[in-house]
Amino acid sequence: MKQSYEHGVSMRNNDIQGTVFYTLPELSERLGIGILTLRKYVRGGRLKAKRIGKSYYVLDSSLREFLSPDERATERTGLTSACE
Repeated sequence: MKQSYEHGVSMRNNDIQGTVFYTLPELSERLGIGILTLRKYVRGGRLKAKRIGKSYYVLDSSLREFLSPDERATERTGLTSACE
């Protein structure tokens, strides 16, 4: 199953009993963000993920939250849009 996001990224996802998740290598390849950067985001709380063994898994809802520009993201990063 593939999903497309607003910015045009299409990703294959894993679905177990209705729970959709992605691995960091999948996200790295599709989003163009390095795996080490994604791990830094996870450790810093910017991207929510579950660690199982030595691997991280990102739920679809966590990915959507990470990709969506909202007030919480502004609070986390301290950045505002260029339009403001």
